[in-house]
Amino acid sequence: MKLVGLSSRLSDMKSHKMLVVAVGLGVALVGLVGVKIHAAEHLTPSRILKHLGSQGRDAGTAREVAGYHRHFDVSDGDKDGKLSREEFVDKGLYLNPRARAGIFRASDTNKDGFVSRDEYVVNRRITDEAKAIMGRMDADRDGRVTHKEFMSNSGIADRFVAASIFELLDADRDGSTVTPEYLRVWSAWARAVPVSSKKPEGLSPP
Repeated sequence: MKLVGLSSRLSDMKSHKMLVVAVGLGVALVGLVGVKIHAAEHLTPSRILKHLGSQGRDAGTAREVAGYHRHFDVSDGDKDGKLSREEFVDKGLYLNPRARAGIFRASDTNKDGFVSRDEYVVNRRITDEAKAIMGRMDADRDGRVTHKEFMSNSGIADRFVAASIFELLDADRDGSTVTPEYLRVWSAWARAVPVSSKKPEGLSPP
């Protein structure tokens, strides 16, 4: 009887220890997940752009910005300081009509049916930089950045953060992201971040 009792007590103690270990592991795992969720919740537009090495609305060299102004002037046929859909989409020479229509919609942030000089230049600063950054990640140059390419080439050390950012860029969740897809998200991030007081947008023509 004593042996049976001792055996039973040892079994209970073993079970108790296993339970303690299991609970401890569970707490550790919950804590770890909590840290990751906490990190994801703090991926603000400003921090995301910093992770990506983006300057957002401050992007572009003086020479590049001057080029954006020149392109605006060429496109502004009636010289009224704004681009109509007819001027930019129908009569434009840049890319193709479908691409120009997409650029026009993205640039017309106040949705008044016209693109002002400021709207055009800001959009070019944001999107040209985004395409350059994402283009460097497109290892096979097929026009799309896969999850694997992003994780390998984004330069973001924290893999959880990198994966979280890619998930936001991959709007249709197909495992890759293409230019129109990621630009919609990237542009929203860039427009949500205040312009640096140290590097003004330089929207006035040079």
